[in-house]
Amino acid sequence: MNRVLVIVAIVLAGIIIFDCGQDEASSVVNIAAGDNAAEMLQEALLNAKPGTVVVLPEGTIKCASEISCSVDGVTLRGAGHRKSILSFKEQIAGAQGMMFTGNDVTLEDFAVEDTKGDGIKVEGVSNVVFRRVRAEWTAGPLETNGGYGLYPILCKNVLMEDCEVYCASDSGIYCGQTDNVIVRRNKVERNVVGIEIENTVGSDVYENIAKDNSCGIFVFDLPGLRGNGRNSRTHHNVCEDNNHENFASTGTIVSTVPPGTGMMIMAMDNVEYFQNRIVNHKTTAIAVVSFLSTGREFSEDKNYDPFPETINIHDNKIENAGYDPDTVGDLGKAIRGIFGELPLPAILWDGIVNPAKANEDGSLKNEFKIFIKDNEGGTFGNFHFDRFNPETGEGVVTKDVEAHSGSHAPVAPVPLGE
Repeated sequence: MNRVLVIVAIVLAGIIIFDCGQDEASSVVNIAAGDNAAEMLQEALLNAKPGTVVVLPEGTIKCASEISCSVDGVTLRGAGHRKSILSFKEQIAGAQGMMFTGNDVTLEDFAVEDTKGDGIKVEGVSNVVFRRVRAEWTAGPLETNGGYGLYPILCKNVLMEDCEVYCASDSGIYCGQTDNVIVRRNKVERNVVGIEIENTVGSDVYENIAKDNSCGIFVFDLPGLRGNGRNSRTHHNVCEDNNHENFASTGTIVSTVPPGTGMMIMAMDNVEYFQNRIVNHKTTAIAVVSFLSTGREFSEDKNYDPFPETINIHDNKIENAGYDPDTVGDLGKAIRGIFGELPLPAILWDGIVNPAKANEDGSLKNEFKIFIKDNEGGTFGNFHFDRFNPETGEGVVTKDVEAHSGSHAPVAPVPLGE
């Protein structure tokens, strides 16, 4: 057969589906819908050059293995997170749904569903944007779901805005060991924790909606990582009805978080929580605790600071907290046992301090103090976890919020995304 006729016949048969439609002038790669779309997507990301925009079609693309990209300056864009969907329900290979390790990456307007592990992981990257991206496990909250939905770690300059995450077995949106993070206008529901900020320096978490998680927003430091975090602002968020059963895998740090916790701070320094609306939490609206309250060992990390210090909690609106505290883990049992009567105070502190930073009477020096001021509905209780006797259930409670009256200098905003 004439070679030209062969080519015409192939085109008419639709066999050239592997043509990604790259426009070399504009560096745009359009992924065609079809059974081979996942292979086309992976090929496009492997062959991308800095500045390439890979465009997903409307519809669902079935992915059997992890999709990865290590090229700098790549944008992956869909038609909307309800229109362009990467489904990993039949995934058989890879630790997560997607993995990005190139700098200057932008991910926007698409969804990942039912990944075997984490949804989208971005590791060791400078300049990351998640915009209008959704991660979801469609069978609902299960321990077997991936741990993290949207997961930048060891990154620098991260903007996460207008995203949605549902049913992650650890955290919906997680930023770990990262410098300069903005998490804004996102929606997180039915995760163990809605938003986690871990060992991160410079974070701004605002205008998010955290609803029906076990815990809404958790800012904390763990030992054995790159170093302690600090300088964290959490403000103008809505935390509502975060009373979901804790379905995290046993042994994870979040498996010890009592359901019904609106917001939590653990072991991080220079943290400001302000102008949040925190409504309907059965255990507490805001908890401030030391890593010592987890009962876990950290002696191998000689540089780890387990104490939360220089904390500023002010001008929040709190409603209906502590009406039926959960007893998950030693912390939950202690809280329930120490106070006895309900409702519990809306703001709880475990009272554990670093003796090297304390006055003679055991209170923290002013520069390290937990300041709590002008919180509407913000009753306070220090349950002195270090004095709790788990055998008898006896402990000490102080409710003198005036001892915490004052304020630290405001935490500086993160200068990104303006």
